Amino acid sequence: LDFNPCSAVKSLPEGETKERMLSDEEKERLFEVTREDHPRLYLALLIALTTGARRMEVWSLKINQINYKERTITFDKTKTHVKRTVKIVNSVFKMLEEYQRQNPKIGEAFLFPSTKRGKGSYDFRKPFEESLKKAEIKNFTWHDLRHTSASFHIMSGTPIRTAMELFGWKTEKMVHRYTHLKTDHKEEAQERMVEKFLKIGTVAER
Repeated sequence: LDFNPCSAVKSLPEGETKERMLSDEEKERLFEVTREDHPRLYLALLIALTTGARRMEVWSLKINQINYKERTITFDKTKTHVKRTVKIVNSVFKMLEEYQRQNPKIGEAFLFPSTKRGKGSYDFRKPFEESLKKAEIKNFTWHDLRHTSASFHIMSGTPIRTAMELFGWKTEKMVHRYTHLKTDHKEEAQERMVEKFLKIGTVAER
């Protein structure tokens, strides 16, 4: 064919997205369940919530993306094809260090490798669904963790430009889906988010 016939088909407008965030009560129940039943999932949840990373950015995270000296994570394979580097908050960094000590890996190894040989990164779908059911949380998806993270940042006063850098948004339109922001520093906003909203408890990887 000389041209793609589908190119003449007009796209329909997108409908309103139905995202939601964890309430404080749901968050506490989910953390309690995953700390006890799925410690590796618990760490993955904390990374997702404190960095705003998308599902596969967390699931397929590799050791060489983590800078332990600078305490940062670089997401180089993103939906927008724009590399971004995010600070790891202190509470999560300590757990990450402990996890790495107990599960030493280097280079391009996955932080969360599959338990099945030759299967790549770990698939958290089953333990995540089990945890949601046990914590009595309904109509919640992994992507909603990103929405929850963005909401926490906004409530913590993260400025627009900082939020755009953290979440990899190219325009301010995505930021305005939430609420007004206050001027503050990125790292301080992250730490405050952890202390006030997440109330993280430590856990040793089993």
